[in-house]
Amino acid sequence: MKPQPGASSPLSISAAVKAAGKRKDWESALICLYDKRALSPSEHRWHPLALAPPMAAMSICARASHWASSIQVLQAIHACDLNPDLYILGSALNACDRGYAWSAALHLLCGIGRYGLEFSEVLVNSATTACDKGNQWACSLWLLSDFGTKRCRLDGVIGHSAAMSSCARFERHWARSLVLFERLQHRFTPDIIAYNSVMHACSTGAAVEVANHILAQMLWSGPPPDLVTFNTFITALSNSHAWSQCLGMLEQLQKTGPPPSVVTYNAVLSSLGHDECSWTFTIVLLEAMHDKDVLPDVVTFGSIMKALARASQSKVALSFLSWLERKHGPTNEVVYSAAVSACEGGWLWKESIALIGRARRMSLKMDAIVYGAACSTCQKSQRWEHAIRFLDTARDQSVASTGSTPLVNAAISSCADSAQWLLASKLFQRASSLQVEADTTTHNACLTAFSRHWETVLHLAELASIQEAQLDTVSFNAQLAAQGTASAWRQAVHTVSTEMRQRSVQMDTIGLNAAMTSVSSEWVQSGAMLAQMRLVGLKADDLSMGAALASCSLCQQWAAALRWLPLMQDAANIKDAGPLALAVAGVIDACQGLHESVPVPGLLMRLRWQLVS
Repeated sequence: MKPQPGASSPLSISAAVKAAGKRKDWESALICLYDKRALSPSEHRWHPLALAPPMAAMSICARASHWASSIQVLQAIHACDLNPDLYILGSALNACDRGYAWSAALHLLCGIGRYGLEFSEVLVNSATTACDKGNQWACSLWLLSDFGTKRCRLDGVIGHSAAMSSCARFERHWARSLVLFERLQHRFTPDIIAYNSVMHACSTGAAVEVANHILAQMLWSGPPPDLVTFNTFITALSNSHAWSQCLGMLEQLQKTGPPPSVVTYNAVLSSLGHDECSWTFTIVLLEAMHDKDVLPDVVTFGSIMKALARASQSKVALSFLSWLERKHGPTNEVVYSAAVSACEGGWLWKESIALIGRARRMSLKMDAIVYGAACSTCQKSQRWEHAIRFLDTARDQSVASTGSTPLVNAAISSCADSAQWLLASKLFQRASSLQVEADTTTHNACLTAFSRHWETVLHLAELASIQEAQLDTVSFNAQLAAQGTASAWRQAVHTVSTEMRQRSVQMDTIGLNAAMTSVSSEWVQSGAMLAQMRLVGLKADDLSMGAALASCSLCQQWAAALRWLPLMQDAANIKDAGPLALAVAGVIDACQGLHESVPVPGLLMRLRWQLVS
């Protein structure tokens, strides 16, 4: 059926669609396509250029990342009994790639048979790239293996590069990129994109030695590394906290090129602050950027502030924030978040409150981690009431409950450190009502808060088991401390000898010291605790020996005290002789009331003299 007189031809429709595309108006392009009946079942099927208008429209939609519209046009083409070619299907896959629609790309690729087309390397590469951008590493590997061996004999550099890039984004799967790169080297010559993808994997896994090997290979026989390669290499060094090597690589780039960009400086800045002295280079690098006419961005300022926060340079961080606001005006959430974290290291609770107040007035979105850092600052400063207020403020701002577990933990810990056990209990109940997932730290904070209520501690421990929370050494230490305070020695012995062993929880000196406090009236149990410490490879410290000797003093067991004295001869493990001197004096005083036929051993007297002197 030929078109009616005066009807638009495919060429004129294509011109109108392309004109809309030049204006980047993809909606007008689609309106023009449908209004002029370019995809009508009865129009233009006879014309050799019948596919030109939809091809132009799909290209425009692909550039605009509107993948759904591209798929609709493809379906309309098929409904008109027109046969789309590889170019049209490639445009649809390209749109899915740009729009991060990896699922739609896989659906199109697997249904290619309905269009009468065969698989090609270009189409599979487009789908693999879409899976890469969608962080679907498993789908990328499936495409590479299944299509490469069974369907179209695909085995190209582009597919490998996309699969490597997808795996490189995940800490658990970055090593797969190395395997793919090794396979690629045996079959093809890797290009710069493939090398950069495997370098990205080394960056994710902080595999500095592998990154060094790859860079040396590129300098020796591979494609010359570009700035992206060096930036990724510096990021690998930064992730392993090798800040001195980062500075050395930056200096080399400044001398030999390529010239460092703001991304390069940001990567170097991210490596600083993990020790006591490296934070001083933050200001040096900022001045170097000014001298090299490299404009810093928000990532630069955030990296500097984070480095100062990691180094606990709270006053320097606040001074830098004041300078930043004077020179560059209001900043963003990242900088303020790092400033609040820096206040935590200096216990600057007033400054932390002021920073969050300023951020709220600027309508900046602060997450639960920031509020948690502020609560932790209040905890260290014994300001539990402000920690509660931060928790309420975070709730009013609708901070996501799934991310507020650190915030609740900090608030409960603040109440626990200030002996506000009732408030800690209420916060724990509130967290449950808000569907905040209580983790091991949450339960440990509650156990610590109830250190003077050992029965409640046991109840909380049972509750943690019901909620499948993993109890650790800190959890049982809190139980033992509560039992020691209440002199509940039978429960303490059961905790050490039974519960901790059944759960395979490692004992430490702190917990066993607390248990020995609870058995002060049972000298036999004190001796058993000392033997248990030696059995698990722990050394008795001044508190352990003081508790054991105090038990001997209370029970007038000077002979047992003499048997335990050899444990005290490890002088390197005795930090403070004062408690031991008092304990020995207590043993001597207890022995004074014995029968005259049982004299006080002279060894005790000499030991007391040595400790006091």
